[in-house]
Amino acid sequence: MKPKLTADKKVTATPLPGYRPNVVAVIINAAGQTLTARRSDINGNSWQYPQGGIEIGEVPLSACLRELYEETGINPVHLNFIEVVPYWIRYNIPPDLLYNSNWSNIGQIQAWFLLRLAPGYQPDLSACLHRAPHQVFNRLAWQSPLNTLRDIVAFKAAAYRNALAYFADGAMRTSPLWERISDQKH
Repeated sequence: MKPKLTADKKVTATPLPGYRPNVVAVIINAAGQTLTARRSDINGNSWQYPQGGIEIGEVPLSACLRELYEETGINPVHLNFIEVVPYWIRYNIPPDLLYNSNWSNIGQIQAWFLLRLAPGYQPDLSACLHRAPHQVFNRLAWQSPLNTLRDIVAFKAAAYRNALAYFADGAMRTSPLWERISDQKH
């Protein structure tokens, strides 16, 4: 059974012991493409959606908007909330990464949010990234959700498939770019 998520209620403790509470922002443009970000702290071509920790006492949607601005420089006033996965999605951090880091958790338990750019807003992604307070990423790009599934690191792939399939069956079910996502369920 998946732990239920209440997106507008303060998080008072981790929903699952050993897992860090986290948010993920899936931003879509008018074409249904998603905003992906390439990590600056990992060599190679490591892409993901903007994500970050939820502080104890913080509301998940507020944490999502805060982390999104901190990591991408995109102002939340230019976004419209569409949908949230109503349950927490988790992934485990591979043991080799755990042993070579300062992480105190075995993984992340995530609240996934789908947001749309406000009509008429077309951000200059380089300028947004330049003003981001936390330089976590070195590039932002729009791509199809299927390409994101192809490019995500292996240990996060099942979480991504789960969340994107939920959105594809819900708010994005009429978008041509999202048609084959439901087939990606794990």
